Amino acid sequence: MDLASRESSSSRRPVHSPEERSFIPASPEFIGYAAALLTTFGFVPQVVKILRTRSVSDVSFPMLLQYSMGCLLWLVYGLLIENAILIGANGISLGIFAAAIALYIRFRPRSHVHSGLAAPAEGPA
Repeated sequence: MDLASRESSSSRRPVHSPEERSFIPASPEFIGYAAALLTTFGFVPQVVKILRTRSVSDVSFPMLLQYSMGCLLWLVYGLLIENAILIGANGISLGIFAAAIALYIRFRPRSHVHSGLAAPAEGPA
């Protein structure tokens, strides 16, 4: 067998046998579980920061609503196709975002109506 034949036959050989593939951590299932874990709990640090600082000044309320709607739609999709990963991950994410929305409402800055007039000076008339 010449060099060209060996190279072409070896290039057609799978990199890993099916037995070896089951131990590779980058399998599609592993990637899916890792992605679900990271995105499901990705907003938890922001919720913790809101609780610690009692401030939502650096949080966008429209973003919270938009992301929550996306999670809700993914949850509905997961229910329709009966996919446990989508149902679990997006159900938990929706709960986390519901908590974030509740905290946003609780700690949002209160706007004060200003008339633009100076307050009357206190003291003798």
